[in-house]
Amino acid sequence: MKYHFYFPKNPLDRRADDVKGWIEFWKNDVLAQDPKDADVLVIAGGDGTLLDAIHELQKFGKPFFGIGRGTKNYLLNEIRNPNNIPRKLSDCVPIALSLIAVTFHTQAGDMKRLAFNDVYVKSRKYSGVARMTIRTEFDGVFEAEGDGIIVASPQGSTAYTNAAGGAILPLESSEGHNNWALTGIVLMSSSLRHVIREQRIHMDFQYPVVGIADNEEVDGVTSLDIEPSAEKAIILFLPNEAFRERRRK
Repeated sequence: MKYHFYFPKNPLDRRADDVKGWIEFWKNDVLAQDPKDADVLVIAGGDGTLLDAIHELQKFGKPFFGIGRGTKNYLLNEIRNPNNIPRKLSDCVPIALSLIAVTFHTQAGDMKRLAFNDVYVKSRKYSGVARMTIRTEFDGVFEAEGDGIIVASPQGSTAYTNAAGGAILPLESSEGHNNWALTGIVLMSSSLRHVIREQRIHMDFQYPVVGIADNEEVDGVTSLDIEPSAEKAIILFLPNEAFRERRRK
């Protein structure tokens, strides 16, 4: 089995330097310089490093095995020995995580994006407040005004949604579908913290807002459409890895 290694982009981030040292001792026949030639993409860093890797390498359709060197490591394995890197895929527990599809509608045109963690909108600084109508496929209509709104996948619920007081969701789907966390960001008149099933969602904004799909911003958004995506990222865990327990802490 061949591995392609991915490390933090920031050269000042030295937390995964020990893993860089591991691969120096491996034979070249297990290392793939090109990710398309790998069987597994090995990501050494934190959850943010994994997110960067998914956006860059998901197109190759390979599973991701994370080596946690970040702060939380919600989606990575806590290993300190290169011998614990799996030698075959059957040694791992695979979790298929669906991405969120979003279309941002702006006066300049429509912009389609895929988000692994979350899609959210926030007010422009000069307008101050985001006023919106949220129409969901299964859960009714919500009116909200405040700093913004977040729609997070299960894997993204430990990120911005968690900081905004939203629910942390289990990674595995239940009843045949995944759930999303719908969370308001500093709303003026009410709180909005719902766990909803993945579904089509349309939002209209009284004034243009900034839309974000993971870390990519789109300015001047007048409305948006969110829907489940068929795109999935396969994350590999060791059988004894306590990734579920870490999400509950």
